[in-house]
Amino acid sequence: MAVIPSGVEESLDVSGGTRDVSTSLDTTTRLLASLHVYHDDGGHSGAMSMALDEALLEHATVPSIRFYQWRAPALSFGYFGKFADVAIHECERDLVRRWTGGGIVFHGDDLTYSIVIPANDAAFDESSMLIYKKVHCALCTALNEVGKRAVVIGSARCADRTPQRGVPTNNCFANPVHADVMLN
Repeated sequence: MAVIPSGVEESLDVSGGTRDVSTSLDTTTRLLASLHVYHDDGGHSGAMSMALDEALLEHATVPSIRFYQWRAPALSFGYFGKFADVAIHECERDLVRRWTGGGIVFHGDDLTYSIVIPANDAAFDESSMLIYKKVHCALCTALNEVGKRAVVIGSARCADRTPQRGVPTNNCFANPVHADVMLN
């Protein structure tokens, strides 16, 4: 993709050919098997990270996932979030609005990813929550296979979890939602 800078490489399809994705597989399994993977080797500012996500959103012709890290501490907040809710952090980190919904995410040394599914792809017909859960189950499996203790949060655990004292309830990682991946 011309919109992805040279520091971002396609790293999943090492054969250079097209992978056979069986039509007998469910839609999300086909999606995961056919994702074009981009790994951004360099950290960027919050604004550049969101600009790259926007470019991928506008120009991707196939389902794609981009993994990236941050050059400096940042805070991203959902598309419908209010700047006033995060302005207090302006002096300590980049503030950036995501193209998606959701709450506040504090970024630092984390590995972040974004997934883009073109509207004409069969996976687009599934609910975003179902795709979210299936992608997180796949990530959890991969993390466990490399020795990390990861779990996918079930709705019962979310219902029983009370917000931490002094942590805003819209802080995504302080108050996980159903199907979030958590490392133990």
